[in-house]
Amino acid sequence: MRAVTDVGTTVVLHDDGTWAPMAQSAATEGFRKSPWGSSMSQVRAIEGNDPVKETDDVLAFAVKLGRFDCAAIYIFVSGQLARGKYRLVEEYQNQNKYLSAFDELKDSVTKKYGAPNEDRTYWLNDLYRDDFSEWGMAVSCGHLSKFASWDTEESFITVGILGENFDVTVGVEYSGKAFAALEDKLKEDALLEDL
Repeated sequence: MRAVTDVGTTVVLHDDGTWAPMAQSAATEGFRKSPWGSSMSQVRAIEGNDPVKETDDVLAFAVKLGRFDCAAIYIFVSGQLARGKYRLVEEYQNQNKYLSAFDELKDSVTKKYGAPNEDRTYWLNDLYRDDFSEWGMAVSCGHLSKFASWDTEESFITVGILGENFDVTVGVEYSGKAFAALEDKLKEDALLEDL
């Protein structure tokens, strides 16, 4: 079992109650070719080119994911890679093409990881529900969203499509399980500090 300490160090917990720092090479999963817990400099070196966006806790690169132009977004918690996501950057006049892109990405993730643990469709407004030719419009208005999720040994993976104000987002997000509690704690601490 893996855990993350309060200072963000990833450790391996042994059955006998002892623990040891996890070597970077011990991580088998992550985002793209970067294992969970990688530093920003390690991710930059692995990507091999300059990011299109950089903040204290985010690196983003322009990449191809199959036939899609995407942003590969790396999210760091306490200096360690905790989440990563592909966000489709292509824009379509025919908004149903976003749904086709979602289906294609979901099928690709299914080929790699098997059937999703969850596969959900949410309708917040039924205006376009009976007219499939308008489902892309339904997504862009925020009436329709779809999500599929997988649970691997070290990661949570979600493929999703959602929209708001006629802007559609299609993406695949990977989250390192060992960093979920640390990320939640930092968010809670920030909220409590603001109260």
